Amino acid sequence: MTREALGKLLEYLLSCYPNTKITDPKKMLDIWEMEFGSEDAERVFSAARLHMASSKWMPKPSEIKEKLILIPKNPIQNQPLLEDSEEIRMGDQIVRAIIEDFQKELEEDCGNCPFNNTEDCRQYRSCIHNI
Repeated sequence: MTREALGKLLEYLLSCYPNTKITDPKKMLDIWEMEFGSEDAERVFSAARLHMASSKWMPKPSEIKEKLILIPKNPIQNQPLLEDSEEIRMGDQIVRAIIEDFQKELEEDCGNCPFNNTEDCRQYRSCIHNI
């Protein structure tokens, strides 16, 4: 997180908590930069918003760090949509294979059904299609 982004965050927080008194803004910015300089700006802003949702007091860096734990470090960015992922395609193939196997079993088990998997078959109590 850049010093400029931290400055904007502190400006935002101070406008949200107008009763906060700052004696040395440069020192405050230095401390926040030391604590959050290596963090992702979006995560820190999100942590600040989480703090604001639960506190009426200006956060200390430690309070923002507590909220950072709740925010994933590596959000999925520029990833293909789930429908396009290889894992989903493989999962779809597995599900289709399971359904096909189940349908084959149904057809085999339906051998005892006098209606041979027709609409009337579903009314026949001992037919597996009645399940």
